[in-house]
Amino acid sequence: MTKLFSMMKYSATAIAVCGILLSAGCSEMQISNPFATPSTAAGNTYFGGFTDIPIPSELELVADRTLINTLPSGEQYGVLTAHGRIESNALYTFMIGKMQENGWTLTRTQQGKRSLQIYEKDGREAVIFFNRQTVTGVNLEIWVPGRPNPNIFPQSSYHYGSSDLSSSSYSDRRESSSVRKLAQ
Repeated sequence: MTKLFSMMKYSATAIAVCGILLSAGCSEMQISNPFATPSTAAGNTYFGGFTDIPIPSELELVADRTLINTLPSGEQYGVLTAHGRIESNALYTFMIGKMQENGWTLTRTQQGKRSLQIYEKDGREAVIFFNRQTVTGVNLEIWVPGRPNPNIFPQSSYHYGSSDLSSSSYSDRRESSSVRKLAQ
């Protein structure tokens, strides 16, 4: 009986030491508490790279998943990624209001576990993706695509219905290739 009590005492001590070490390690790595209640109100904002697209202060910029370029004209394009603990419906509503305050017009939207908003402003587009995570919070991606360079991509090469794809010789080659694969 004494031996069993002694083993239990050492086991409890070992578990307590491991718990202390793990909690100290997590605080050093700055891992947020996944069980904390997410914020329901987006308050202050910052501009994480795009000068006219605000980000709620509850979200942290993910630098290794963000790339924004600026043309000599000042026009910006690229992708910005942010993550944080905020309630996804509050973020969705917040982005609509703040984007409109910055001159963007909402043109398309879809809301669910994975949501999206599409905006236009001065001939530019912005696509915002919201991906609600169950424990870790919300991922936010903001894409502002650049325009194709007409010197590299002539206008006819990025329009639907290019003559190379719609010609009968193309469809004949595609069908005969498919027939060969089935015959083998």
